[in-house]
Amino acid sequence: MTGEHETERHGAWVRPHMDWGTIGRARVRLPGPAPETPAAIGDVELMPLSREFYGWWLWARGSRIMPSPEDVNPRPLVEILPYLR
Repeated sequence: MTGEHETERHGAWVRPHMDWGTIGRARVRLPGPAPETPAAIGDVELMPLSREFYGWWLWARGSRIMPSPEDVNPRPLVEILPYLR
């Protein structure tokens, strides 16, 4: 199915997730306390989803430069996965 009908079919489940209120409530689900996550990096303000993802990144990497492949688990990211591309 393509064209207009395809858009209508996907719009029913996509539209609620694109509401700013819904986006602003999406959180990562960490098993422990979240690290202190800055609201900006340099002069770039982080949007709520970016800040959530960055908080997960800081938590997953611990004291290393970046998380290892074993640290990447979609379970804590389930609420923000629809927004990652």
